[in-house]
Amino acid sequence: MIGWILSGLTAIRALGMRVGLRGDVRIHGPRARRRRSVVSAGPEPLLCFGLLMAAGNGPVSSSLLREPSEGATPLVDELAECWGIRDARTARSTLQGMLLEAHGQQLDGDFKRLQRNESSAFDGEQRLRWQRAKQAWLKAGLVLPGELSMAAHEYECIAWLARRCHACGYLTEAEAWLALAWVAEAAIRTFADWQAYAASFVLGQATLLRDGQQTALAIRAFKELVGSGKGAEASAGLWQKYPLAGIRVAEVVLQWEHVIEMTGLPSRQTLLAFGALIATSGGARADTLALAPHEHELNRLWLAEHWRATDRDQVVQRLDWLLNDGSRGKLDAMLERFGGAAGDPEQAAGPVVRRVRFDQARRALLKAGHDPESIDECRTLLAYDLERAAFGARLAYSAGLLDEDHLWNALRHMARQARAAFDCWEQYLISVSLGHALANEDWEAGKRLIRSGMELLDGITPFAEFPSPWQACPLALLPILHPVAPVACRAPGDSYRT
Repeated sequence: MIGWILSGLTAIRALGMRVGLRGDVRIHGPRARRRRSVVSAGPEPLLCFGLLMAAGNGPVSSSLLREPSEGATPLVDELAECWGIRDARTARSTLQGMLLEAHGQQLDGDFKRLQRNESSAFDGEQRLRWQRAKQAWLKAGLVLPGELSMAAHEYECIAWLARRCHACGYLTEAEAWLALAWVAEAAIRTFADWQAYAASFVLGQATLLRDGQQTALAIRAFKELVGSGKGAEASAGLWQKYPLAGIRVAEVVLQWEHVIEMTGLPSRQTLLAFGALIATSGGARADTLALAPHEHELNRLWLAEHWRATDRDQVVQRLDWLLNDGSRGKLDAMLERFGGAAGDPEQAAGPVVRRVRFDQARRALLKAGHDPESIDECRTLLAYDLERAAFGARLAYSAGLLDEDHLWNALRHMARQARAAFDCWEQYLISVSLGHALANEDWEAGKRLIRSGMELLDGITPFAEFPSPWQACPLALLPILHPVAPVACRAPGDSYRT
């Protein structure tokens, strides 16, 4: 599940007793989402999502504005049997896991290789089902877009399930709208139009499921959704009325977003912000101390193969190196030559390949909305080492190679280093991204890191109990071993996106 992530990660040794900030203060954290108000059609366009899934898996209500139906007993039984959802807690937990998996897009690489007729995880029967679905799509007189993504199937599953959970009373109206807003924003970022979205869903669903009838039902639903609106279904023509690229989520998010408020001093749970970037980029949950605890044996194998760590001492040794020296020992000098040297070949002298990767990462950060000065003023790749150390330490803990007390102490020490070097999580993300670019050739992984960082900085959080750790506590307020004066990075109310 976490593929490339595990190939070069390490962790850190225990460092003394845990010492936190002292005093009794009330801290008002940033809102989970801040957006500029824009002209919007209201929440109705978000009801475009989940309808393809509903065509073959059961209908959804045409509105979220009414109270949950009293006659939902069969639906309650279905959610319990098929999804393990029995109450609000399991509904939120299940959907949160699906959100992260969809963000990680772990199946997309194999799905794209399948499209290119290359060997992939989807060989054999799955390849045959994909070919049949492709033929059915073309036979229906529809154009097959050039770029398809498995993400459409994941987005539809989330939207459909969220709407059905709301119908059972497991999700509040706010949670349901925010889940749909998350899906809408992700879909707009991934697909050019509804045709690309629908084609991706149809072929993705056929690849994963054996039921061939689903393909015909989804194609028929797509035609009704983009039709004139004269069909029997209430949703007929809805996609024609609301083009995908024109959907806006700002109004819905501003109305329903959760206010993140910390009372008193930040708890040690806020230290789980370290390692969350890599975990999120791999579609893994980071809200518990142990990462991927259900895969602890696989984690041990990866640690042994890629980190050469089969016991606690070897893990501690590798982590100690990351904390005290790390890749920054060599890469910071290169960063000094490259940083702030855009367009200046003489100042930017250095290895050509790494210079190209550095410029590529810089452009991606600018495109994501980061301030050019923040990028050019980055002077250390410490965060690249800390993020790998934190992720590796938490993975080692899940594999039984690091005990809990040592891990918490290590995370506090990382917080001290991060607070001394960075003003905010945005600077931390820039440092990680540039460090990855200089140290690795895998640009796809680099793009996932930047996209995941933006999700942590300013992403929609449908469920209050699963906030982004970067939104829940500013980096400058993390518990540390020694006091460091907090510095504000962005003014209250500012957004990381326009």
